[in-house]
Amino acid sequence: MLLSLLLALLMTIAALIFAFQNAEPARVTFLVWQFESSLALILVVSFAAGLLAGSLLLLPGRVRAGLASASQRRELAGLSRRLTELQAKLDATEARVRSVGSEGAPGAAGPSHPG
Repeated sequence: MLLSLLLALLMTIAALIFAFQNAEPARVTFLVWQFESSLALILVVSFAAGLLAGSLLLLPGRVRAGLASASQRRELAGLSRRLTELQAKLDATEARVRSVGSEGAPGAAGPSHPG
């Protein structure tokens, strides 16, 4: 994340340097819309529009990933609770088995089977 922020900062600085070194007037025409301004302003506005468009394109994926992450956290919490419950049942069952085994004949490991 830090690397991407650093790269974004460097790109912004490079774009600003480029824009201010190209400050002569320029005309922009798009369909019926037309204006004349410094090339620096046009470049900075174009760069900002590109950043905004890129951010908006990434937004749905980030929202989807955030929702999936939240769902997985809820599922993990539920599974953790279930694991705790099952571990408690296992411990209780093992304790009952030990107590039944200790009630039998001395030295016997458990119920014997005629053979």
